[in-house]
Amino acid sequence: GYYWLRDSSLMEVREVTVEGASGHQAAEIRERLKKAGLGMSSLNADVTTLRAAVDDLPTVKSISVDGRPPHGLLVTVDEERPIAALQSGSRKVAVSAEGALLPGVPTANLPV
Repeated sequence: GYYWLRDSSLMEVREVTVEGASGHQAAEIRERLKKAGLGMSSLNADVTTLRAAVDDLPTVKSISVDGRPPHGLLVTVDEERPIAALQSGSRKVAVSAEGALLPGVPTANLPV
């Protein structure tokens, strides 16, 4: 019975809550995750599909998912935060504390 209930429309995600997204890409991260999560099962969320929705955004380090039956899904984002900018010639790229390059992240107020 559980497997039938898990994948039935009774457990269909209708509300996706995203926590942990901040900075200049926050709105895009939230939008992508909400769009990807709608229609999933709150008892069997597809983490691979959710991760793929934000895989090309350099500030997203990882995500975790928690179903909130019957119709909710909580996605928590762990972000790479820029701490400095690397400069080569006239080009600057933001970098995180772990050394990950963050292309596209504004570098205006970061130390070089």
